[in-house]
Amino acid sequence: MAGLSAQAGDINRACGNAVVALAQALAACSGLNTMLNDTSRGFGQANLAAMFTAAGDPQGTSNAGLIIASFADLQNLSAVAHGQQAQPAASNFFFHAAQLMGVTPLQ
Repeated sequence: MAGLSAQAGDINRACGNAVVALAQALAACSGLNTMLNDTSRGFGQANLAAMFTAAGDPQGTSNAGLIIASFADLQNLSAVAHGQQAQPAASNFFFHAAQLMGVTPLQ
């Protein structure tokens, strides 16, 4: 057989690593969503917009809104994945977040 051969341990590790990576990514997105909306720590949409604008971003207000919407969507994905809420209809949880991925968005 050409190429790498796969043993049971290889498959178990690959599957386990994929699940751990997904769980960690969802936890990171949930944490960012909480932080981005925490006005007591100087965040929230208005504060983020002001921060971006002060940093020279001419689209600070719209970019702040996009970031807030993106992580709200990803928080909803995490909640659905963990059985904390039901998703009544099909939803593209990456609708807003895809715009944060630059020129090579994932499909």
